[in-house]
Amino acid sequence: MEDATAAHLQAQRPPGPAAASPSTPPPPSTSTGYSVALPEKLQTGKWNVYRSARSPLRLISRYPDTPDIGTLHDNFTYAVETFTDSRYLGTRIRTDGTIGDYKWMTYGEASTSRTAIGSGLIYHGFREGACIGLYFINRPEWIIVDHACSAYSYVSVPLYDTLGPDAVQFIVNHAAVEAIFCVPQTLSILLSFIAQMPCVRLIVVVGGDDANMPSTPVTTGVEIITYSRLLIQGKASPQHFRPPKPEDVATICYTSGTTGTPKGVVLSHENLIANVAGSSLNIKFYPSDVYISYLPLAHIYERVNQIAALHCGVAIGFYQGDNLKLMDDLAALRPTIFASVPRLYNRIYTAITNAVKESGGLKEKLFHTAYNAKRQAILKGKNPSPVWDKLVFNKIKARLGGRVRLMSSGASPLSADVMEFLRICFGGEILEGYGMTETSCIISAMDVGDKSIGHVGSPIASCEVKLVDVPEMNYTSDDQPYPRGEICVRGPILFRGYYKDEVQTKEVIDKDGWFHTGDIGLWLPGGRLKIIDRKKNIFKLAQGEYIAPEKIENVYAKCKFIAQCFIYGDSLNSSLVGIVAVEPEVLKAWAASEGIQCEDLRQVCFDPRARAAVLADMDSVGKEAQLRGFEFAKAVRLVAEPFTVENGLLTPTFKVKRPQAKTYFAKEISDMYAELREAEAPRTKNEDLYHTEAVLGLQNELMVLVMNLIEMKCRLAEYMNFCHCPTCHVSLEWKIHHRKKKCSANVNSKQFVANLISQGINAGDVKKLQDAGIYTCNGLMMHTKKNLTGIKGLSEAKVDKICEAAEKLLNQGFMTGNDLLLKRKSVVRITTGSQALDELLGGGIETLCITEAFGEFRSGKTQLAHTLCVSTQLPIHMHGGNGKVAYIDTEGTFRPERIVPIAERFGMDANAVLDNIIYARAYTYEHQYNLLLGLAAKMAEEPFRLLIVDSVIALFRVDFSGRGELAERQQKLAQMLSRLTKIAEEFNVAVYITNQVIADPGGGMFITDPKKPAGGHVLAHAATIRLMLRKGKGEQRVCKIFDAPNLPEGEAISFWFDGPCLLLC
Repeated sequence: MEDATAAHLQAQRPPGPAAASPSTPPPPSTSTGYSVALPEKLQTGKWNVYRSARSPLRLISRYPDTPDIGTLHDNFTYAVETFTDSRYLGTRIRTDGTIGDYKWMTYGEASTSRTAIGSGLIYHGFREGACIGLYFINRPEWIIVDHACSAYSYVSVPLYDTLGPDAVQFIVNHAAVEAIFCVPQTLSILLSFIAQMPCVRLIVVVGGDDANMPSTPVTTGVEIITYSRLLIQGKASPQHFRPPKPEDVATICYTSGTTGTPKGVVLSHENLIANVAGSSLNIKFYPSDVYISYLPLAHIYERVNQIAALHCGVAIGFYQGDNLKLMDDLAALRPTIFASVPRLYNRIYTAITNAVKESGGLKEKLFHTAYNAKRQAILKGKNPSPVWDKLVFNKIKARLGGRVRLMSSGASPLSADVMEFLRICFGGEILEGYGMTETSCIISAMDVGDKSIGHVGSPIASCEVKLVDVPEMNYTSDDQPYPRGEICVRGPILFRGYYKDEVQTKEVIDKDGWFHTGDIGLWLPGGRLKIIDRKKNIFKLAQGEYIAPEKIENVYAKCKFIAQCFIYGDSLNSSLVGIVAVEPEVLKAWAASEGIQCEDLRQVCFDPRARAAVLADMDSVGKEAQLRGFEFAKAVRLVAEPFTVENGLLTPTFKVKRPQAKTYFAKEISDMYAELREAEAPRTKNEDLYHTEAVLGLQNELMVLVMNLIEMKCRLAEYMNFCHCPTCHVSLEWKIHHRKKKCSANVNSKQFVANLISQGINAGDVKKLQDAGIYTCNGLMMHTKKNLTGIKGLSEAKVDKICEAAEKLLNQGFMTGNDLLLKRKSVVRITTGSQALDELLGGGIETLCITEAFGEFRSGKTQLAHTLCVSTQLPIHMHGGNGKVAYIDTEGTFRPERIVPIAERFGMDANAVLDNIIYARAYTYEHQYNLLLGLAAKMAEEPFRLLIVDSVIALFRVDFSGRGELAERQQKLAQMLSRLTKIAEEFNVAVYITNQVIADPGGGMFITDPKKPAGGHVLAHAATIRLMLRKGKGEQRVCKIFDAPNLPEGEAISFWFDGPCLLLC
């Protein structure tokens, strides 16, 4: 697919509208640090195209570090070669059906089974390109069969285990599936209509017994064997791989669909590899991670999670297959990664909040105190006290095994307050993403470390996104304060089309290659995408108001009474009604508290008092979520039976099938509207005035208009706060509020040099800047023009033009004291591991500046560096930096073995910690400086929070000897320190440097054996905070603030070392 920046890189544009005239200057792009608005718009001039800020000049289609991986087969081969003896697939289910501890298959063992299954299929005569069905729940065999399909060029066709006979039969025949892998439970379904599937030749039963295999009529020509038999057959006749090409079809995923028959989404190997490669820049997995597999593998969300986990050597444990036993599986597996959907997260939220309410008294007060304290600390950018985790939240974390570091949410929107709740209660990272089967899964994802809520992150690096106007719904690119429209996607992740359905394919992919998702989004500050509506599931009420029922259902999902909810309305009625599938235990408890007999839950559902209680709770939640008046359900009906796939009300991804639900609950809907009309009748004083539906609609429109005007007036009054400027009648408070918002945006934004293209700078010149280690405009402006002209290929004229363009983007100049105070709020303070030392430093080692520690040998300088390597990786709320570490070692003192016990002390996985530390050994001062230049590229792409140079002066003292070279040494040292300062400010990292000491002849008058830091005034002026460390008694160390702009000088504290660890004191 053509690169969307082609017009500005002098490459050919994709077919479609002609490019804008070269004489017309392109509109400026905007960069926010998460995504970049490309410089050109479409010919209409309305819709900006956004890309990931990590790769704005090109879309990623392969893993940057392993570009040879182009297919799923390549990916598995890489994993087997890299992690041969590591744990891969684990299950608790024994061959006899009993449950025990997790038993693991290694990557190497999985490879052997993969080859046997693929060889077995060849043994049965299946040719390349044959479709192979998988009709059973998550278990290791599912993954093995999928790998076999990839290795031998078969096309896998997943079948949801919950699909009914009609859908299974349709998919099998539509895709011409020749072999089906199933389990005994789904085998009986297949046999019920085997004669209607003429393409099927082989059924393989996973977990079946050879002696009990049923036979099929001779006329069908279908052979039934067990999985174990196929393994034996394949091992007896091993076959060479028939590896696919990247463009070959890997799978046909049938979307469940809320209407009509399923559609087959054709995905190639390159589609899936591009998706996991692009998203790997946002979300990192490690070989030490453990992932629990319970989301349906037939769904692309779980499928892509497993492909990504495989690439990183993650251990994958499978649940037993029973959702009611999932918590038991979590306790046994203790995963570090937990992927789920909003439906389950909402249930967790409801379960915890209900348990807190029921606990009452001191326990309830303690929870709310802990929750609010932690929330306020996070909102203020401070580190919450770990005491609250120990007292309250560790017990909640234990419900998921106690080790989860990363939770992800997908498939549908997760409400902002539920996400905030999960972050506070579980800690770690809670990330939300957005995607579709047609885009090979992920379109956008939150970045690790992004603490904001209410959005789905920025586009991944393998796609580009634009919002297209939907005028009939009043969503346009001109909307204020943020542009809105239908989300459209393009890139190597895009599917090849719907299988055997060219008509529907053309309906969703336009002539320029853009896939129209049908979802409505808006761009938030920071280049983040927010899903606000659905183009298809929209209807209009009688008064003309558009309704997005899924949004309202997501709000009501937080009601304690509600397990599931279906909101209905149409253009003939002015109100919404709802069908509520109740939470049985909550409704029973309520009935008991009201003295209502509850022998049959269905009887309680019919009780008007129960309906009133549920509706009152819905109203309360709706008001809290600020639903508009016409978005409230005015009547409900309660049902005891949940919405399920089996009763036809849910898709396998747990989305309500709206047309089916409308038919299923037709009587209840009709009854509710009849009641509402009857209730309205007594309030109608003049029947003649309101006898027609048209007049009634007009009346409602006027009422809504009046209510909206009142609401606008109230909000305006809140902004104005009745404090007006006498000359312009505009609220002074409003002015201050918006000035702060503007300043906050300015001081926290990061402009990448790639954005200079939008200001007319040539892409080749931008590449030269990047090659010179300059990746942000902020970093660019920290260089003199003399330095910039030293870059090969940049003339003085070019440098002037580049600097002028950067100044326009940055809008640099003076700022007020309040602006600077806002900027200082981005400072992160990283714990040293010692409470006393943290208190002395005002919270820990600061970002945005250089902290120098000097002292004699074994005074603790390097030990503190090792501790910071670990503590920097802690989450912000645990007083960490939530980022990576770069360590430049000039004396050969870094030892990874010392990291292990420190990581264990902090309760962290040592392997994951070491993976987040990049290390370089410097041998000359020039080598040391060049390492800093190369570091800018990594810091521009990855979330680094700490740079250590240990020690900063050693190589300068070796490479420059004698007084004759002192001046040159100090000049070179000043240049390197200037570079460190720029890195600290450009990337908001903490720079920790260690320094040696030299004798101080003039200090002997006051202290014994006087010492002073090496480096002279050059180093003294470069370091913002200077710490002097010295030995105390035994393992005791003493720290003294030698110099700091905002800390008292001369305050001394003591701390101790116990082996490799810094101890609290």
